[in-house]
Amino acid sequence: MDQALESWKPIRCEFGPGLDRLRQSADVAFVHDEIVLQLSELLQLRSPARKLSPAELRDAVAAHAGGALAAYGSWFYYPWLKSLVHLVPRDEFRELRTQINRNKITAQEQEKLSRFTIGVVGLSVGQSTAITLALEGVGGSFRLADFDTLAPANMNRVRAGVQSLGINKAVLTAREIFELDPYADISIFPEGVTDTNIDAFLEGLDLLFEESDDLRMKVRLRERARIRGVPVIMGTSDRGLVDIERFDREPDRPLFHGITGPLDEKKLLGMTPYEKIPIAFAVVGPTLSNRLAASLLDISVTLNTWPQLASAVALSSAINTDAARRILLGQFTESGRFFVDLESLVRDGGGEAIPLPMPDESHLPALASEPLPPLDTARPTKPEVPRKITPDEARTLIGYGALAPSGGNCQPWRFVLRRGRILCVHDIARSRSGRMLDFEHSATHLAFGALARNIELAADAMGRHVAIAPFPDEASLGGDLGGDGGERIVCAVEAVAASPHPPSRLARFMAERVTNRRIGQAMPLERAHRAELLEAARRAGARLQIIEQEDARNALGAIIGEGDRIRCLSPSMHREMMSEIRWTRAEALARRDGIDVATLELGPADLVGLRLVSNAQVMKLVKEIGAGKGLELPARKAISGSSTVALLTTQGTDCGAFFSGGRALQDVWLTASANRLALQPMTALLYMFARLERGAGAGLSDDEQASLRRLRQRFRELFDVGPGHAELMLFRLSYAAPPSARSLRHRVDDLLVIEP
Repeated sequence: MDQALESWKPIRCEFGPGLDRLRQSADVAFVHDEIVLQLSELLQLRSPARKLSPAELRDAVAAHAGGALAAYGSWFYYPWLKSLVHLVPRDEFRELRTQINRNKITAQEQEKLSRFTIGVVGLSVGQSTAITLALEGVGGSFRLADFDTLAPANMNRVRAGVQSLGINKAVLTAREIFELDPYADISIFPEGVTDTNIDAFLEGLDLLFEESDDLRMKVRLRERARIRGVPVIMGTSDRGLVDIERFDREPDRPLFHGITGPLDEKKLLGMTPYEKIPIAFAVVGPTLSNRLAASLLDISVTLNTWPQLASAVALSSAINTDAARRILLGQFTESGRFFVDLESLVRDGGGEAIPLPMPDESHLPALASEPLPPLDTARPTKPEVPRKITPDEARTLIGYGALAPSGGNCQPWRFVLRRGRILCVHDIARSRSGRMLDFEHSATHLAFGALARNIELAADAMGRHVAIAPFPDEASLGGDLGGDGGERIVCAVEAVAASPHPPSRLARFMAERVTNRRIGQAMPLERAHRAELLEAARRAGARLQIIEQEDARNALGAIIGEGDRIRCLSPSMHREMMSEIRWTRAEALARRDGIDVATLELGPADLVGLRLVSNAQVMKLVKEIGAGKGLELPARKAISGSSTVALLTTQGTDCGAFFSGGRALQDVWLTASANRLALQPMTALLYMFARLERGAGAGLSDDEQASLRRLRQRFRELFDVGPGHAELMLFRLSYAAPPSARSLRHRVDDLLVIEP
């Protein structure tokens, strides 16, 4: 036989005169030199966030190769193909070949898989399995054993061309793998596994695929594998059966799970094929498909052997490879028999319900909030005697007050009109969705402060002056609140007199104030607007720090993005965050709280991304494999499209500090609204910091705490935050178009109880 037909391993050629002589000889019919293509793809893969231009790629390739492209990497000669191939070095080639496996297989997992040695005995079903293992990068070294040669009858399931007829199957399989990866480490046993080489074949194996037709060898391989602690996988290519025996974990496990009873390979040696039938049937007979079982009755009558299909062999190789990968990575630990029976899974009546697409609501008008009475009432010309708040006045004041912002738009309040006073009560049930980010109810108290400020502004516009007492003595206000327990009166509102002075101009913007997540232009903040915002905070007893420089904004965007990643990958924070989202118009109307997804200003692709992020199991896997850098991008993008990012702080960290801080926040936000500035809170990170520092990290994992400490250090390089100060809100400002939608508020009558 021609030497080229017998060869099965490519020859590595040193760059130099010898390579030139080979290239010019009659032994080489084809030269494949696509080193530029390989390096271009490699360098682009290493820069996934930016598409390199052709000129950038050309320069990068030249720099990477040191200007000597022909000498870079390795040249391989394939005798059976008469081909000379130029490839990048081994590690780079593996990186190229496995890059698209990520993150279904992480880089760390891929490297670990490359250190395992896998043996395959029987290269009909086994050939497809060995090639699939190599394609996926499962295994770094392979031992291939089969004494048989390719026959025409094999070609319904063995991947090979007619030019390969008569060639040993181990040789053919090795060639297939080497054509995928000439750096592969392969040993072949073209005589098959025999009594004399079985120990050499099994020595140092991490996993054995047993696809032999010889029952005695099946038994002997298992006996020796059990002694050596090597797990065994067998695929039958019928009903998608994969049979797994974890001798590495169960050294006393009976062969074939004990279903054949005690087996002795020496006894099998003297048995006729007819005598072996009961044993073979015990191994696979009870699980046979009906068609295979019916066919067995005609073997040696109208059929020469049992039937096998290419589709079944391909399925078996896929199942085998998937099981092998998870076994080697320690993700799958059981022995047993497992079925992926396509006929039972893909059948009439077996289809899963097809989910309907999300309704396209982009053409619908924005949801309308409950109309509120006008505030431009006739003002008194002289002082009045203080009087109680009437029910109609209470409805108006609460209606405007409840327009205040709250974390996740949870609206953590309800109201009781008792003896002419409005009692503003913390409704615990309404704020449960944000417990992790509402450390010590700080975010709730901030929201109540903003609500109180709205009530003051609304009352003043109505010609009424109100006194607001934060955290009053509840016993003096009548005790029982009629709730589920645990509620607290955060503040009490009492009318004390008429207000003869003109109303604040901010009152006009209470109904217009809104979270606007549109990406604007990163144009500088107008000087007058900047001054007004700083003064609004100062006048309310707070401090506003503004970052406008591009490099500082980008640094902050990176910090916020990493905080968002931590939040998404924390099971508790992820659960709370997703519970706030209202995915459809109907849900938003029914609930009237939370964040209407329409307010997120997402395009169709971004909405798909949010759907993926909403899946807790997906986020769990993202965390396990160390992925999720894409979760940081929305914050970075939002910050880059902003004029400025600002931090509002106040002295103190108790409930009173956050309540008074909420009043300051409302003045700042209304000032922004008055100047047509889009404002988007980006505050989750602040309340993670609060839990880390004031709460000793309660509820945060060790890894989350460590990450937050690093972010905290970087954050303090951008903002001056002294000890004993509350960080109320971090937000971005931009000049942008009005928002597409705004989240709804509860109806006043659903929030207010008027006592007789």
